[in-house]
Amino acid sequence: SIWNNDVQPLIFDRASLKDQDIEDFILSVSQSIHSIEDIKQAVLNISSAHVHHDIPINKTYDLLIDSVKNKNDDIYNLCCNMKKYYTVDRNLGERFTAV
Repeated sequence: SIWNNDVQPLIFDRASLKDQDIEDFILSVSQSIHSIEDIKQAVLNISSAHVHHDIPINKTYDLLIDSVKNKNDDIYNLCCNMKKYYTVDRNLGERFTAV
């Protein structure tokens, strides 16, 4: 793309995420996760929160973790590791896998 001073960037106002929104979101995501294979779709759903609401990306992973607290340890640990990998610490060239 080429910079053009005559074109103003399109910036959307993002709404704050209210407590009820958070509870509804956690419940919805929790009900959609039954196995590790469901995590990919859950992450896509949670990513939409960051796009539409004023919420830091690491908070979206907190929502994911809250959604799987009552799931099996494999799912819970995967989500915790995913948050760490994507928001905290990873080595150059390191890949994230669910296996």
